Amino acid sequence: MKGLTATPGDGQIALAWNSVNNVTGYTIRYGTNKDALNKSAASTTNRIVISGLENGTTYYFQVTAVND
Repeated sequence: MKGLTATPGDGQIALAWNSVNNVTGYTIRYGTNKDALNKSAASTTNRIVISGLENGTTYYFQVTAVND
């Protein structure tokens, strides 16, 4: 996604990105290995807060637009 920003917090991260026209939502895949994004979340808007993260650990994120 274009314009992706990440704002870290205590055990969480806030992600925001440029919205895409004509989509029904977004899928966010993430994990501690960039080649194995084994967790996912969904958002109907162009922002999300993901919690349950471990402080001091590097996470990788991928945002994909979804159109049902």
